[in-house]
Amino acid sequence: MSKTFNRPVRLRIRSSALASQIEQKRKEQRRSLNGNDGSDAPISEKMVERDIATSMTSAREQRQVKELLRLTSLMSAGLELDEVLQQVVASIASCTGFRIAVINLVDSTNHERILPVTFIGVSEEDKTLLRANPLTKAQMYRLMHPQFRISQSYFIQHQQFERELADIVTAIPMHSALDEQRGNKKWHPGDSLFVPLTSPREQQLFGFLSLDDPEDGNIPTLEHVEMIELFANQAAVAIDNARVFQERERERIALEQGLMALREDIEQIRNGNFNVHVRSLHPQLKPISESVNENLASMRSIIGDMWTVTQAVNEHMWGVQHNSAMLVRDTGQQEQLIRRVSNVFETIVAMMQQVSMNATNLLALTVDASEVTHIGQASVDRVVDGMSKVRETTMQTGRSIKRLTENGQEMNNMVSGIGEMSARLHLISLNAAIEAARAGEQGQGFAVVAQELRGLALTCTEMSRKVINHIRTVQQETGLASQQIEQNTQNAIVQTELTAQTSVALDAIHKVTEEMAYLIQHTSTTANYQVEGTGHVSQAVQEMLQMTSEVKTLMQETNDSMSHLAELSNSLRTRIGRLHLGE
Repeated sequence: MSKTFNRPVRLRIRSSALASQIEQKRKEQRRSLNGNDGSDAPISEKMVERDIATSMTSAREQRQVKELLRLTSLMSAGLELDEVLQQVVASIASCTGFRIAVINLVDSTNHERILPVTFIGVSEEDKTLLRANPLTKAQMYRLMHPQFRISQSYFIQHQQFERELADIVTAIPMHSALDEQRGNKKWHPGDSLFVPLTSPREQQLFGFLSLDDPEDGNIPTLEHVEMIELFANQAAVAIDNARVFQERERERIALEQGLMALREDIEQIRNGNFNVHVRSLHPQLKPISESVNENLASMRSIIGDMWTVTQAVNEHMWGVQHNSAMLVRDTGQQEQLIRRVSNVFETIVAMMQQVSMNATNLLALTVDASEVTHIGQASVDRVVDGMSKVRETTMQTGRSIKRLTENGQEMNNMVSGIGEMSARLHLISLNAAIEAARAGEQGQGFAVVAQELRGLALTCTEMSRKVINHIRTVQQETGLASQQIEQNTQNAIVQTELTAQTSVALDAIHKVTEEMAYLIQHTSTTANYQVEGTGHVSQAVQEMLQMTSEVKTLMQETNDSMSHLAELSNSLRTRIGRLHLGE
């Protein structure tokens, strides 16, 4: 043992109230034995003390029942563990008849140690000693050897303790040598009583109750030990409930702290910080945090892909917008060119109408010349006058033919201009087809227009070539006619007086006039056809102009849409850029 037995003698002093109670009991016993004569006959001292002991036992039992009920109420009181331990040890000390009581519990941080946690009747020096020398589980199992067992508790006499358990430090009351003279039923200061505390919830030992220094000075009987165990069992339930409450309270605090940390992390996510790693400060919140972190990783990946796609779309949109603006500009230029082509065709139509009118006039003159030849042939007498008229008519015809030749040359130049315009129109259609191919699906409609425009250009070129050929033929014929007219004029002047040859000359003139009429009629018909064809070309050009205007409008709308889409793409990139993503 770590402490020597040098305890002084204890004196039991009765209080004045207890002495008065004993005296009153004695008087009542005398009256009951001697009758009501009021004499004070001697009464047995043992009988009085027995009655008093019985009364005290009954009062102690009532107090024990009350304490048991109070311990039962502690089970659901929701008190802290330290407060429950203080009340439990106070109840046990007051109801079990022991002046010293110590509750020892398994250390929550080291389950191999048994720590004294609550004391009553122990000095501060002994508390310090016990705390400095905690028991181990191995030592506790040595205390719980079957040879020491009484009911469910363990009573170890001082001889056994000194012989077998000398290395275990306990709080032992100081005693004197006189205490060694006690009988076998008397409590020795070196004796120890241990009551195990078992958790009814976990069905395992979580500590023990150490009792010492009984008030009656006797070794507790089996009934007394069972009564102590009843208190110990209720105390174990109360302590276990308090521990559960304390664990749940710690669990609640830890859960609140975990929820607070989770709320802070989610608040950062709500503010756009997707680079945060959601903390898991509680095991029950770990699945939530893991799920949120997985979702955050997926969201970071998705938003990163969105950023890449948005950047690519933005670059593509700027390219498409630039191409669309170029198409709008080119379409405007094409519209201006088509307007000029339309004006040229209108001029050509007017000139062809003028050619037709000139041909009609020339045809009329040719008819007149034919009539004159008939008249000259019928009236030889008026040959001179007729020849003069023929000369004048021939000269006029020469001038008309000359004008026709000049007009034919102008028509040839104009048709050449039309051919050049057709070539330019063909080139424009090729450029339009190329731009439509660059525009992809959005330029398919414009590609159809370009194809139609190229067909019209080819048709116009072919018709221009035919007109040029016809004009050349007319020029050749009119040149021949002009030469013949000049020759006839010279012959008429020279051979005015040669009347013999008048009939031949008139016949020649008549034939030439008929041929001229035929040629002029053919020229007039060709001119009418040319006017009609040019009108169709002009109408096609007008339709092409209208289609070009519509295409320009559509391209402008497309350009506006691309601009709006580019603005939306920039806005989306700006919003995504506000999100904090991990690298």
